[in-house]
Amino acid sequence: MLADNAREGLRWRLQQPPVAPVVAPTVSFSGGAESEGGVVTRVLVVDDDADVRTVARVMLENAGIVVVEADGGTAGIRAFRDVGADLVLCDLFMPGLDGLEVIRELRREFPDVKVIAMSAGGFGGTVDLLTVARHLGAAEVLHKPFTQEALVEAVERVLRPLSGRD
Repeated sequence: MLADNAREGLRWRLQQPPVAPVVAPTVSFSGGAESEGGVVTRVLVVDDDADVRTVARVMLENAGIVVVEADGGTAGIRAFRDVGADLVLCDLFMPGLDGLEVIRELRREFPDVKVIAMSAGGFGGTVDLLTVARHLGAAEVLHKPFTQEALVEAVERVLRPLSGRD
């Protein structure tokens, strides 16, 4: 079972080494393009795994989205307080402050925060807390690994409510 999980995790690895943070060891920024309306979408990616952050960043940047990275729950809350974001993409299983605690804290301080929770399940994929994340206020959930299409569609669903869709 562990060998299967390890092989599955390889799908998340890029062929190139992770990009070093730009701003600080715990938070990094990357550029993105402006959308048609001149508004730049900024997503905060919170995950303790640098490879997952890198893959998510590349997927989002390919869609023209600016990405802020945080290497864990505490850094994620700090980054949201300092620079904000239109949406938070947050892993659930992280050491220290886990994703459920991040969602709870962000929703307490910023009731309108939009969150997408992501997880491959903890303890070898046997624990699924995505339903709990929804109850705590996550607007969408993603099972890892996910495709670029699934991630971008989830971001669009959260940021463009039904009444605002084309």
